[in-house]
Amino acid sequence: MAGGRYSVEMKQVGGFWFPAEDKHCAEASQRERIDLDMALKYVANKKVCIQAGGNCGVWATYLAARFEEVWTFEPDFENYLCLMKNIPANVNHFLAALGHKQATVGLDRTPKNCGAHQTNLAGGVIPMMTIDGLELDGCDFIQLDVEGMEPLILEGAQQTIDKFKPVLMIEDKDISRRYGYRQGWTETKISGYRIADRIHNDVILVPN
Repeated sequence: MAGGRYSVEMKQVGGFWFPAEDKHCAEASQRERIDLDMALKYVANKKVCIQAGGNCGVWATYLAARFEEVWTFEPDFENYLCLMKNIPANVNHFLAALGHKQATVGLDRTPKNCGAHQTNLAGGVIPMMTIDGLELDGCDFIQLDVEGMEPLILEGAQQTIDKFKPVLMIEDKDISRRYGYRQGWTETKISGYRIADRIHNDVILVPN
């Protein structure tokens, strides 16, 4: 902290800014963003998209070229500073976590992999928001890659999902056990949807 302003050392990888200490996420996020195309072929209307975690904005930027409006959420301040430098104007961005209720949370950081930070529900100063709390007028696609918080975020998105029936792209891996879920939870938790496809650890769900 200097002069009342916080700064972070950054590096550019593939035209995007990332925290300089990151050793993994910069290359992985740009390589994996094309996985979104598998889900997007199921999306008929491309007006509004919700994306989390925002990380440094690579996926939000990719989606912003395909949707009229993107909403993204990133709880880590260093990532968020990078995200703001990377994203285009049609991305609404929040320094916050998404979850099942409005609260404040902490963050367990993995500095050398800026995509591996995990929300700590025990408490902290980071705002946690819900998708339902956004009170959107529409939602066509929700993409979640949030290190295990996916099932809790869906709890806070149930009204939005019931109302707009967006296509869902959800990471489902065993890291969700931290929040009480085992890998495979998407098979039974999301009612009114069927699994349309899979790619790596991501499950693509469409309305029945």
